[in-house]
Amino acid sequence: MTIKERIRDLMVAQGIDNYRILSKKSGIAERVLSELWNGDENVDLRTIKTICIFFKVSADYLLFGREATKEDVLPTPYMSLQEEREFLRSELLRIGKRLRELDEELGRE
Repeated sequence: MTIKERIRDLMVAQGIDNYRILSKKSGIAERVLSELWNGDENVDLRTIKTICIFFKVSADYLLFGREATKEDVLPTPYMSLQEEREFLRSELLRIGKRLRELDEELGRE
């Protein structure tokens, strides 16, 4: 699946019909999205970041197609303080779990 196809799927999930509407909602230049739609996948980092923030997905998902999970959601300026707090709490719990796993593995060596 290409970047364009992943963006199209994200657009469909949010009820966005075409790249012109995405341009208006996200602030990404229509020209940039038009080039992407016509097969140019040389997308600059700023555009990738904007798309990721807008759709709340990771760059890893957008670029490489790794399945989006709850961990892929990024804190954004569009999140409420409560949503950001919950996101950060879940990230800390996930990191703590991984640290414990690593500690156990290292203890076995």
